[in-house]
Amino acid sequence: MARGRFKSLSVTLDVYEKLKRIAEKRGFATLADTIAYLVTLEEEVYSKLEKALRDISIRPQATSTNPVNTYTSINTTSKPSKRSAWDILVEQKMTCISGIRRGNPNAIIEFLKKKGAVIVRTDKDVCAVLPEFWFEFKKRLNDIKTPNDEEVLSRLEDDRMRKLFTMLRDPGALYFEKKSKEWVYDYSFIEEPSLESE
Repeated sequence: MARGRFKSLSVTLDVYEKLKRIAEKRGFATLADTIAYLVTLEEEVYSKLEKALRDISIRPQATSTNPVNTYTSINTTSKPSKRSAWDILVEQKMTCISGIRRGNPNAIIEFLKKKGAVIVRTDKDVCAVLPEFWFEFKKRLNDIKTPNDEEVLSRLEDDRMRKLFTMLRDPGALYFEKKSKEWVYDYSFIEEPSLESE
């Protein structure tokens, strides 16, 4: 980290603990490095979001004539342009190969991965998860300090979160560490977007 002018910063104990966990996970020596990383990450995410929004083009809707009867015709617009796989993911929060009915499911998952989706791969299915939904899932699961699957499922109020939990639990991609009383992820099943991906 570049050394320069510094300011002291006060944070709540909860935020401090979260920063410490991020520092340990990412291997940062200081919390200042962690904060610098998070600021950079936020800037990159914002930049990518702006770029993605610029890349979305609104296609002009063609008009077609729809005769009501032989004497009258009404101009109507054609069907709205097709939604992209990313638009559907944003709406549904999670898209699995087993649920893709059109196109090439593997190509769609790869497209979503390139756009920044979290990919969860098990023997039974492959799912693309909206990053915001993935982090919300991890946050909620982090607050549940029980190894009892039924209790966890009852406390996850979103059906998609319950599906994601079950999908990760079945092959052992997610397990409860009794010593730390935390849920632990096996990242050989999970691909989170990297900062370098475009």
